[in-house]
Amino acid sequence: MIAILFLTIILVSCKDHRRSDGEFFEKSLLNQMDSIKQLDSLTLRFRVSNEKLAIFYARKSLNLAKRMNVPELMVTSLNAIGNAYNASRKDSSFFYYSKAIRVADSCKLISKKSRLILNLGMVYIDASNFKIATSLVDSAITLANKYQQPGILADAYNALGLIRLVNFDSLGAKQSFENAFEIGKKNHLPRQCGNALANISLYEPNLEISKKLLYNAIQYYQGLQGLEEEMALISINLGNKQFVTDSAINYYQRALKIAEPVALNGVVISAYNNLAYSYLDKKEITKAENCLETAIPLALKLRNADWLATLYDTYADVLIEKGQVSEAIKYQKKAYKSRTISDNEKSRAQVRLLSTMLDLRAKDILIRQKDVDLQTKITENLILKLIIATSFITITALIFILLWFKQRTRLTKTKALMNAASRIIELEEMEKHRLGFELHDHVGYLVRSIHQFIQEYKFSDPTEKEDIMDKISDLRLSIRRFSHRLNPVNVENEKFPDLVDDLIKDFSTLTGIQVRYFISAYFPELSQKYLLHLIRIIQELLTNASKHAYGSNVKLNISATDNTLVMIYQDDGPGFETSDTGSNGFGFQSINERIRLMEGKNTLTSTPGKGTQWEFEIPFKKP
Repeated sequence: MIAILFLTIILVSCKDHRRSDGEFFEKSLLNQMDSIKQLDSLTLRFRVSNEKLAIFYARKSLNLAKRMNVPELMVTSLNAIGNAYNASRKDSSFFYYSKAIRVADSCKLISKKSRLILNLGMVYIDASNFKIATSLVDSAITLANKYQQPGILADAYNALGLIRLVNFDSLGAKQSFENAFEIGKKNHLPRQCGNALANISLYEPNLEISKKLLYNAIQYYQGLQGLEEEMALISINLGNKQFVTDSAINYYQRALKIAEPVALNGVVISAYNNLAYSYLDKKEITKAENCLETAIPLALKLRNADWLATLYDTYADVLIEKGQVSEAIKYQKKAYKSRTISDNEKSRAQVRLLSTMLDLRAKDILIRQKDVDLQTKITENLILKLIIATSFITITALIFILLWFKQRTRLTKTKALMNAASRIIELEEMEKHRLGFELHDHVGYLVRSIHQFIQEYKFSDPTEKEDIMDKISDLRLSIRRFSHRLNPVNVENEKFPDLVDDLIKDFSTLTGIQVRYFISAYFPELSQKYLLHLIRIIQELLTNASKHAYGSNVKLNISATDNTLVMIYQDDGPGFETSDTGSNGFGFQSINERIRLMEGKNTLTSTPGKGTQWEFEIPFKKP
């Protein structure tokens, strides 16, 4: 006891000193964990003999676990408080066991639940709710098997045996106790073995075998700390099984020697009560009276009405043996009164326990309902998000489809326009081809006829005749080249710079308009379609100049890079408003369509009185 009190003083005065040194902190943490284990051990030791001290140790353990913020230690400490209250306050015990289970559940400490569930099952046994108790004990057995916890497994089988014994299932009870003994023996668990043998002795019909079982139970308890209650109760039980009164007295006195030093007051009272009856059997009234005079004050101190009722009944029997009937009646009245108080206390305790169970069950139902509501809300939110996401995807898909359809329609329309433009240009080229032939045949014939007429005509001045003949020859040559250029085949077989050079010379010969032009020395090879489009654009520009800018200065600048052709046309003719319908005539449309077919860009700038300018930028397409 001195050592225990010394350890208590040390633990109470212990403070949490923090240092920055990591090694010290780790050592301190280990020391605190050892302290919790020591406190839990002290709680179990004093839970029967000194409930207040046991509760103090348990709360000290819980506070330390809270400071350390270690869930596993929190569960252990809550279980310890439940053990501390188990002797007299089953409702408080039930509360802390349940709280420990909730912490274990929330922190996924499933292996810790086996002991907690078993302890909770024992509370349900005390509440006579054997159905729930059986379910809990079965769960504890399952968990203990799963996590290989033989000590808890043996305790669970002992608890299951007690449930079956109370329900008059003696064969089932015996099987459960034997299972507990076998598990304890296999895993070297003397406490569990002793408990199992003591339980088996309860229903053993053979007195000698029953006593032998109790003797063997004591042998298993020998040398173990904290089992004084079990050993004292077995001694009392052995005393009850003795036919010889002196032998019974010997066992009761042995129980007192075990129980009194560790303040097992309930066991002490039981031993003294049985001892009083033994002395009464021997007619040793004084000794019997002395036993009761020791036990009654102890029961009064403990305020244990149940034991007081039993002790008053025993004392009444002693007084009757002494012949003091009137005094015996008084003690019987006291016994009745104490029995009533005891029954009321038991009823109140049972009500408190049931109330706590119902309250916790109601809270559990409320928590589960909240969980269900939360889950329902989460599900609804998920469904809503899914609907929104689906709607968004659907709308996006519809927009994409509409845009795709619109783009496709636009591309189809553009393609159709391009095809139409290409077809028109092809028809235009066919028409120019036909006109080229007609120009070559008919106009060429007329020129030749004129040439022959002039040649036969007699001029007064021979030099004048020669000049006219030269001009007619140049005209015939220009018409011939012009008609050839109207044929796409002839255009496509020549080089672009050569074609431009010939075109401009012929234009100047036919119209008298001089064109200043420049073509860069470097010019990449063009595809036949590009070559034809470019020549037709230049022809259209020069034709417009001959129609609307006669006598003006015309410039044409053509340059090229590896990727782009840039062409700039300028004249200082009368100009025009680009918004006029004339700017949208067939010639302009032909230029625009050809530029579009070549995927180029063109800009027309013209103002009345300030001439006209075209700028073209065309990407190259290699043949």
